[in-house]
Amino acid sequence: MPKILVATLLGCLLAANALDLPSKCDEPFLDDVDIAGGRVEISWVRPFTPSGKPIIGYQVLVQRDGEGFFLRHPDNGTSNPNTGSTQIAYNVTGLNLQQSSYRFRVAAINTDGIGAVSNPSFFTYQFPSPPLRTGPPSIVSKTDERVTISWNPPRHDGGRDLTGYDILQKNSSSGSEFIVTSVDTSQVVYAIRGLDPAHEYFFRVRAKTSVGNSDQSAKFFDPTTDIPVDDFQNVTTNGRVTTAPGKPTVSSLTPHTLQLSWSAPTDAGGLLITHYRIDIKEGSGSYTTKIAQTDSNATTVAITALKANTQYTFRVYAFNSEGISPVSNESDAATTQTRTPDPPNTSCDGLSASCEPGTSAPSFGLVSPISMVLRWSTPGQNGGASITGYRIVMETAFSNSFDIKVNDTGSNATELLIEDLRPAVVYRFRVLAINSAGLSAASSPSPYQQTLERFAVKPTLINFGTLTNTSQALSWTAPASTISGGINPPAITGYTIRVYVRGAADYVDWINHTNSATPSAVVENLTPSKTYRFKVAANYASPSSNFTVQSEDSDPTAERTAHTVPSKPGPVVFVPGSRTTSTVRITWRAPTTNGGVSITGYRIFMDTDRSGTFEVKVATTGSQDTVATITGLANRAYRFRVAALNQFGASDMSDVYATTSREVTAVRDFSEF
Repeated sequence: MPKILVATLLGCLLAANALDLPSKCDEPFLDDVDIAGGRVEISWVRPFTPSGKPIIGYQVLVQRDGEGFFLRHPDNGTSNPNTGSTQIAYNVTGLNLQQSSYRFRVAAINTDGIGAVSNPSFFTYQFPSPPLRTGPPSIVSKTDERVTISWNPPRHDGGRDLTGYDILQKNSSSGSEFIVTSVDTSQVVYAIRGLDPAHEYFFRVRAKTSVGNSDQSAKFFDPTTDIPVDDFQNVTTNGRVTTAPGKPTVSSLTPHTLQLSWSAPTDAGGLLITHYRIDIKEGSGSYTTKIAQTDSNATTVAITALKANTQYTFRVYAFNSEGISPVSNESDAATTQTRTPDPPNTSCDGLSASCEPGTSAPSFGLVSPISMVLRWSTPGQNGGASITGYRIVMETAFSNSFDIKVNDTGSNATELLIEDLRPAVVYRFRVLAINSAGLSAASSPSPYQQTLERFAVKPTLINFGTLTNTSQALSWTAPASTISGGINPPAITGYTIRVYVRGAADYVDWINHTNSATPSAVVENLTPSKTYRFKVAANYASPSSNFTVQSEDSDPTAERTAHTVPSKPGPVVFVPGSRTTSTVRITWRAPTTNGGVSITGYRIFMDTDRSGTFEVKVATTGSQDTVATITGLANRAYRFRVAALNQFGASDMSDVYATTSREVTAVRDFSEF
């Protein structure tokens, strides 16, 4: 009978080697056989090289039918063939496995040459032979009276076709085996029936060919890895499922937890209860699984993560090793307690009493100088009771202190106009929800938000009224009472008049508050001859009336100069040839400024005989002419000065020439003129 000798791994041996040749390995061992194809795959352990020189290949030697020589492989026409690979496996082909037996040896090759040749392979495999063992079967399924097994065909049929399988059974580990049935090769799954529940059985499968059965197979591989002879698979049939547990009862209710208890099943099916499943129903909804598997077979469990002020009903299933019981009767409905809400702007699940403020903070809508719209989101859960309102707490100007701004909004609306704020001040807010159980924790703080400095409206169309030397009457159109896309201002309580004097740095508040909503005012205490511009802003009282906020300033007016008396005229001179015995004609230059209004005339002053006193001679000429005839003179010396007149009064008197008085004497001789 042909035989193939196959090696088992025993380890590599170190051989002394003057040329640092690789050491000698133990016999090669067999990995695979293809009888029809004439191929044997062998492998070996990589040998040791004392100098560390790398192995570059191997030489395989083959002996057939006990002949006295070994042929070198691979057969590549050289005297020292080389596998040309460092792999430690090789397919030897061209063998006649149905007629001959073979043994193999291996030698490693490095750059110094070929190492010592291994001993020949050993352990035989006959052809044909009984098939290899199938190994322990797998358990496909089992019940309390049936076990279904499956198996794989043997790894090698020994050279003959399989004819079928025997299924063998033992009723205990020390019992005798017997054949349950035999099946053909088309069947690799079989159900063994009529078994006792909760009983341990042992099964194995035996392959058959015309040569014999797998019990008789010789070892094909290394004996340390061969399938053991005792290849039974043990399995215990199922017991019966348990009966239903008792009706559960509820106790120790809190907003989010309760205690659930029940009695164990009256019949556990001959097995231990392993655990329970708890189903829950919220209100009139459908049952869902709350606890898929309890930690033990204890009949009391804490139910957590419940919603506050919510009705629940429960049912229980028992489990043993055979499966799930029928369902228990459902418990009486029980309602959890109410609690305070979650903080606003959170998405907590409401299934615990602890819910920290979320990262989503209150935000802002419209902003005015005295108010702003605050917005927030509802709490993740309302604590089982309706939200009745919200508390708003406020931090002012980076104080790091939040004080109550609105104690209770009295509504579940999530937007509120926060009023009575101060212009151009920075604020920050947090919101707390309120229900019948109390107050929630505060939300995360809002961003900082500054109020506007003024309302975004302004007076328009400023008109000039009467102008005097110290006052200017103004009128204007009140600002709009509504702001498109903004917060409307409150009622106007008065106006502020701002005045700019030419040459000044900026406008100043001339009239701080008119205390009247009438859109007009008289600006007083102006300085005559000064030039002014005017602006108007509306004043609004805050809701608490403890401060004032303004609109934007109107556009500035054109310049206006406050009226005054004219500047003094030029010195008086005499018109040549105009003197008579009782008259003289005088003239002067007009003043450089008229005081803002027309000159109405001139006042003439006269000094007689150089007395030093100038008395009124002509109260007003009643004309803008700068020439006048003085009558009623006598043969005396006279000097004259004039003052310009407008509706606001008289200018200073004109100067008297320093070097000559320009006096005139009414005499008969006019030669000096």
